[in-house]
Amino acid sequence: MNPEKTHSHVTALATSAPYDLTNLIGWRTITGQVVTPATVERVSAVLACLRILSEDLGACPLILRRRTATGNVRATDDPRYGLFHDNFNAHVTAFDAMAAAVWDCLTHGAAFFQKEISPLTGRLAALYPLSASRMAFKDQLSDGTLRWSYSLPNGGARTFLSDELWRFDMLSLAGSADGRALTLLAREAIGLLMAAEEQGARLFSQGIQSNIAFQTAETLDPESRDQVKKALYETYAGSGNAWRALLLENGLTVSKIGLTGQESQYIEARAFQLSDIARIFRIPGVLLGVKETSTYASAEQFYQSYTRNTLLPWCRRIEASIKRDCFAASEADLFVKVSLDHQLRADTKTRFESYQIAVQSGILTRNECRELEDLPQLPGLDAPLTPMNMSPTTQRLAQTVSSIAVAHEQRLLSDGKPVAEIYGRLLPPFLRDKCGLTEQQAATYCQARLAGKGTDALVTILLAPEQNSPAA
Repeated sequence: MNPEKTHSHVTALATSAPYDLTNLIGWRTITGQVVTPATVERVSAVLACLRILSEDLGACPLILRRRTATGNVRATDDPRYGLFHDNFNAHVTAFDAMAAAVWDCLTHGAAFFQKEISPLTGRLAALYPLSASRMAFKDQLSDGTLRWSYSLPNGGARTFLSDELWRFDMLSLAGSADGRALTLLAREAIGLLMAAEEQGARLFSQGIQSNIAFQTAETLDPESRDQVKKALYETYAGSGNAWRALLLENGLTVSKIGLTGQESQYIEARAFQLSDIARIFRIPGVLLGVKETSTYASAEQFYQSYTRNTLLPWCRRIEASIKRDCFAASEADLFVKVSLDHQLRADTKTRFESYQIAVQSGILTRNECRELEDLPQLPGLDAPLTPMNMSPTTQRLAQTVSSIAVAHEQRLLSDGKPVAEIYGRLLPPFLRDKCGLTEQQAATYCQARLAGKGTDALVTILLAPEQNSPAA
């Protein structure tokens, strides 16, 4: 089903490809640098951003889930669960495919997969990555179907219909089926960084800085000038000859005529350019080695910020496109969730404290906690625990005790006794001796009543987790 046969290994441009010229030729920036999807990958800061986003998102597993009457569950019984989670096809893992797709989306504005539909089930059976550099939007048919033209590596082109593809794009304009490459939109910033890197490379390749001059009182003929120049370059040019002492003769002197790279704030300019690239890709500067003024209380808070501000929009983009392209209308109960659990994973102590709270509250079972830690399940740990103060028996007992206590309280109030005497001297002994409340519970209830709270406060006090339930 794969049109390329060697789908994931073909990256060269074919001359017959129906490309947009901006993808094939690129843009010449004001700095004179030509920015193309290929040249941006050779810029260290851009390469770092591409790797961070593609590998981090590739590491987020795609989980096929099903909506049921009792909630959402993993659809492990569906054959497509392994397709999304493990291998898109027999040769490409889900990690490699998603990492390459995010890379394509950043450098070309969109990512494409060819769908293979099983003739037996009529459902998705495999996904094959298609190189975005070979794909170009063609037109839209009268029925709304979109068409793309794909350049084959052996020449010629194939037309794909939207029903044959899973695609997701970024920064597309309203009403457009084409995404826009982030690297081309930011071409001036990237071009400036490319020019700075070239400047630094030339400084080391040519070796002799252009901000010094050699002078002599004698008049040199062309041959003598060539000899001096040749001697200087052969002896002192290149990074291997850096910091060698200059040996001058025949009245030759050296003088400084400009600023050094540091004095011209070259290093500071490079740091600003790195920050600029980080902002464009929404990458925290610390991941690129850029010093930042903002700090985080813990590594967990840093990753929460990174996940929420950088990865989450990508996850929603991918999830929505899968729902649109990979499921039939009759499969409304199925959806794919990009799991960010590993990005938000806390340290061991924090995780186990959270598990303890979840288990004691009846939210998670003990085996579910073991599964989150990749541990095998144990017999007898599948039932959720019910806290004693939340059991039906305890609640009924609390309500009974409350009704007895409130009835006695109302009789005291109807007798016209002073409120302070009732809640300070008369009611507390009754609550302790007749209703089984602790001294602290009785005092808490009386203080609540004096503060104007209702009689229902007693049930809340009786069911409070830190207090013991009253005995029958």
